[in-house]
Parts: sequence; C-alpha cells; structure tokens
Amino acid sequence: DTLPFRLRAMDEGNATAEAAQSCLFHSELPSAGAVKLGKVVNAPSTSVMLLPGGGDVVDTKAAEGVRVCIAGFGDNGVDIEFFRFAVRGGDELLHSEDVTAVAYGASETCFEQVMAFDEGKAYSLSAAAVSTTGLQSATVTASLVSDSTPPISSSPPTVHTGAPSPVHQTTSCCVAASWDPWEDPQSAITLYSLCFAGAAAEDERCVDVGTNTSAVVKASDNCACDAVPPATTAPTYLLAFPVVNGDDGGVITMSVRATNLQGLSDVGEPVVQIGRASCRERV
Repeated sequence: DTLPFRLRAMDEGNATAEAAQSCLFHSELPSAGAVKLGKVVNAPSTSVMLLPGGGDVVDTKAAEGVRVCIAGFGDNGVDIEFFRFAVRGGDELLHSEDVTAVAYGASETCFEQVMAFDEGKAYSLSAAAVSTTGLQSATVTASLVSDSTPPISSSPPTVHTGAPSPVHQTTSCCVAASWDPWEDPQSAITLYSLCFAGAAAEDERCVDVGTNTSAVVKASDNCACDAVPPATTAPTYLLAFPVVNGDDGGVITMSVRATNLQGLSDVGEPVVQIGRASCRERV
C-alpha cells in the first residue's frame, strides 16, 4: 500500500511551508518456503534421515549436526530480514535463534546446526521468515530421526516348494516364500532380498524383491510353479540356484535380508534349509 505523508510548518508570523512524500507500506506477509536438511560437510557417518510424511523422504548423513537450508520464503516479493529458527526434540525446545537472511534475491540461506541427535528420537527443525516491516510468515517444519541400526526380523520366513511334507522341503527349480514385515522404528524398509547359498559361502546368490513380503523364485522360465503356494499371487523372479558339491543332491539355504533407507541391512534367522533334488535349469 502507498500512504501519503505531509509535513506543515508555521512560523510566528503564521507563514507556512509544507512538504509531502508518499511511502510504500508492506502489509503482505512473506510467503512460506521450505526447510531442507542435508549432510554436514566432511562429517563422519552416523545416519540421520527425514521422517516420511508431508514431503519426500531424504536420506542424509550427519555426525553431531545437520546442514539446514531455508529456501523459497518471500517468493511473493516481500523482503526478508531474518528467519526465526528452532529445534525441538519431541515437545522440548532445544535451541532457537534468529538467522540473518542472505541478500535479497538469493535462493537459499544455509548453515550448519551443530548438536547431538539421540538414536531413535524424533526431532523437528522449524523456520519462519520475518520481513523488513516486521511481519512473519507461516512456520515450516522438517522432521528427522537418528538411525544407525539395521531392520529387525519379526519371525522366520515360510517356505513353499510344493513338497507334500511341510517338514522336508524339496524342489527341483521353484521356491515360494512369505514372511512378516520386518520392524524398523527409525526408518523405512526399502528392500527385501531372498538369498540362497550352497556349501560355499561365496556362492551365495540373491534376488531383490522390492518391498514385497512374498515372492516366487524359479531357476528358469521353463520351471512350472503353479502348484507352489503362494505362486498365484506373489511376483515371480528368476535366479539360478547355487550348485551343491557339483552334483544333483544336497541342501541349499534360503534367508531373507532387509535393507532400510540408510542402506543398513541384516539377514533373518534362522535360515531355511531346502533339499535340492535337482536345481539345474530345465531345458
């Protein structure tokens, strides 16, 4: 808004002089932007991640701190003087300060917030912009949680080979498996893998099955898995099974491996042993 100001002066003889000027008054609030979190430069590795919800899940790494970038505030043309920044752990205010905004027109104001994040605890980092006329934008919050532990298996997998006995599982080329979702209180599980091994540990072979909790693995396209539950509903993957002692007999083991957003993974216990009548590809 433009407001006119007029100044009039009068002397003892009642003579007057007047000066007028128009002033621009900002009554509009700064527009809100975003709080972005990233890795502290040259920091050692302790995992920190953004919690899912309200935006993209971002995997970052930090030691005793996190890099904060405040961006997009004042895109409606309102000049920003500073940001009100705060860190909370749960409902407890841990830190607050006014952060000077970079020169007008710059895309981001970035700084490193140094503090120790406790394992498994949720934190929120919030910012609001204050204009040169003292008006404050809406507050924007980014959340993170520290995570340096792998996912935890909740139960052993169930294996189906089509064998008549649930105790002695044998197969020539087809294995179906299902398992309960693993637990990871801090971060999301992004990948399950089914891994098969023979007598030699270096011969372990794995197939990634995404976030599915059931899958069918077969040695070739010629392998008939229709009779193997839950083959009718689970996605199917191809994997050449490990060779056991170079012959047709023996046992292979199958295990489930889970990986979270941080790339931390673990193998479920116990592994499942499968008698292998002939795991060579059918032609």
